[in-house]
Amino acid sequence: MKRVFSLFLAMVMLMGLCSVTAFAATPSAEATKAAYEAAKTYFEKAGKQGKNMLPLEDVVKAAEAGDSLILDIRSKEDYDKGHLKGAVNIPFIEVVNYLDQLPRDKRIIVCCYSGQTAGQIVGSLSLGGFNAFTLRGGAGSFTADTKLETTANEFVPATNKELTANEKLLLEAIRYSMTMPEDKNMLQVEDVAAAPEKYFILDVRTVELFAKGHIDGATLIPYLEMGANLDKLPKDKTIAVICNSGQQSSQTVAVLKAAGFTVKNIQSGMNNGWYKKDLPVVRPQETAYEAAKTYFAGAMTRGKNMMPLDDVVKAANAGDSLILDIRDAADYAKGHLKGAVNIPFVQVSKYINQLPRDKRIIVVCYSGQTAGQTVGSLRLAGFNAFTLSGGAGSFTDSTPLETKENKFVPATNKKLTKNEQLLMDAIAYSITMPEGKNMLQVTELAKDTSKYFILDVRTQELYDAGHIDGAKLIPYAELGDNLDKLPKDKTIAVICNSGQQSSQTVAVLKAAGFTVLNVQSGMNNGWYKNNLPVVKAEKEEPAPAPAPTPEKPAVSGNTYTVQAGDSLWKIAKNVLGSGTRWDDLYAANTATIKDPAKINVGQVLVIPV
Repeated sequence: MKRVFSLFLAMVMLMGLCSVTAFAATPSAEATKAAYEAAKTYFEKAGKQGKNMLPLEDVVKAAEAGDSLILDIRSKEDYDKGHLKGAVNIPFIEVVNYLDQLPRDKRIIVCCYSGQTAGQIVGSLSLGGFNAFTLRGGAGSFTADTKLETTANEFVPATNKELTANEKLLLEAIRYSMTMPEDKNMLQVEDVAAAPEKYFILDVRTVELFAKGHIDGATLIPYLEMGANLDKLPKDKTIAVICNSGQQSSQTVAVLKAAGFTVKNIQSGMNNGWYKKDLPVVRPQETAYEAAKTYFAGAMTRGKNMMPLDDVVKAANAGDSLILDIRDAADYAKGHLKGAVNIPFVQVSKYINQLPRDKRIIVVCYSGQTAGQTVGSLRLAGFNAFTLSGGAGSFTDSTPLETKENKFVPATNKKLTKNEQLLMDAIAYSITMPEGKNMLQVTELAKDTSKYFILDVRTQELYDAGHIDGAKLIPYAELGDNLDKLPKDKTIAVICNSGQQSSQTVAVLKAAGFTVLNVQSGMNNGWYKNNLPVVKAEKEEPAPAPAPTPEKPAVSGNTYTVQAGDSLWKIAKNVLGSGTRWDDLYAANTATIKDPAKINVGQVLVIPV
């Protein structure tokens, strides 16, 4: 019976291989359209970065539990040398022939050599409705301790339910995306570097990694945001996709190919491909570092990019500025300044390319701190940006507010220079806020100040009056000349008086490549308010005044010049040898002394014989 089944399986495989050419045909327009629409939600559903990549430990557990199909797509020869428990072998180029037989009610974990070809399979399968995952790093993640077996496990075709019309269309589209050409949809990094103009280079990594370094001319669309940005991809040019290792870009390639794009995966990604070959990269954070030197030097006097409420109200009434309210939509709707548009704080990074460069931008938040981070980033990139000092917390009962929604109109800006574009890439990261909004609570900092490099950007006078123990003082306007004093291997906690100036500092330093947090509410409303300990500069006691040196009588021949503190008695004692002779001195000078109790400094007296 086993022999019969083996013969049957061989026939199925032969039939599948013979039909690869048929599957390679371009799918129908309906199938491509279905895949395009499915791709919009595919990336969103992918969840957190790497969610459809499983670490070896989890895959080994799944293999032991036997509740997943472990699909090993390496060559039969390598599969036979050792594979995970229960894994079945269908070589990479043959998987397309088994789509109708793969289970739709069971998790499928795909294992290849490095994770890249598995990524293409998983991308296609996931788009087609399968619950598919890759083994992160592929068989290359196996260690000496990994339990492997050499017994071949037979693939048992699944019995699936009848597909819906849409599922059939998606299956048609992914059959095409899974049909591999000779190059297996791969591009070598050297080929891209030799002629980058031939490709639309798509970087699907995070904003942070892109800011650290990327291929010159690459377009960043993070993996999780691809679905909302399909319209930005060209249909008339080959898209070359790159990520860190090649796994996430492989999945992207599979999905985009099914959706009708011409697309290739840049093999081994940035880490094991581009960087390893020492190919040229542009580094936005290095550009931002240089820009930061002049940013602080020209940062003007303290608070100059913070505007008081009266001035902002005038600007709102004049309508000559973009009033950008970054509070939540619900709070914006309750009342905002005249003409203000609403882009919530966490979404601002998606609109930076649409903000005006020829117009003043005034940013309003709740207290001024998140606006400070926004303004710091924008100013570094060349925008004319200001915060409302104190944020919406400065509104009073007499502040003219409106509740109608004002639509944001994207600006038409001139084409950016290369330097401006690099700065935009850098601030795209600095303005992208994590859950904690780059904030550090004073109470958290106080628990263990040694974990941080505490940077105090206030004035020397305020620092001396009271500062956090161990804090390093570099006044805000002097930071540009002192960037080399900041650590790259430790989190910098920045503090000022209120949290606004430190917010701007955080944004600029983050763009320049530092790991940095803003100490919320600063010294005045944070540290002092929580009665946390401070250190005061010790005042030096003034040195005691030296004892006055007795002045020698200003005697010249038979005359004496009156000195400060002199009296006739004192002069008589010092010059004539006895204070009792003061009347002799007076008698000799009655022509110039009217009152013996009043003699003038500088007056010349005759000394009697």
